[in-house]
Amino acid sequence: MRRKACVVVLAIILIGGLGLAEKASAAFISGYDLVKLYDSYEQQANYLLKNGPKPAALEISNAYKFAGYVLGVFDIAESLLCFEGKYESERIYRISGYYLKSHPSEWDQAGSGLIMKALMEAFPCPKK
Repeated sequence: MRRKACVVVLAIILIGGLGLAEKASAAFISGYDLVKLYDSYEQQANYLLKNGPKPAALEISNAYKFAGYVLGVFDIAESLLCFEGKYESERIYRISGYYLKSHPSEWDQAGSGLIMKALMEAFPCPKK
């Protein structure tokens, strides 16, 4: 009985400790991470426009990570944004990248929040 109680207490401590570790992390992807991914995206875009050398496989992978991350945030934020007509994903990437490059003091913040700021600044809704 005593052994079973010790195992339960140990399990609670371990699970609780794991929960605290999760809460201690600031964000899965920070602005610093996104800027690096955006640099890879720019390299890939320049190559596709025939304005630069072919990027390495890691750079190509990072470019797609940036694109996927930005579009994921865009999908979540879409109902909060006001834009007319059809949007182009390239424009969304460039708006996000420009915001990141223009706000280096915010790179320590969560990447999703930075992309949200960029999109809300680019596509503000009229005030009622």
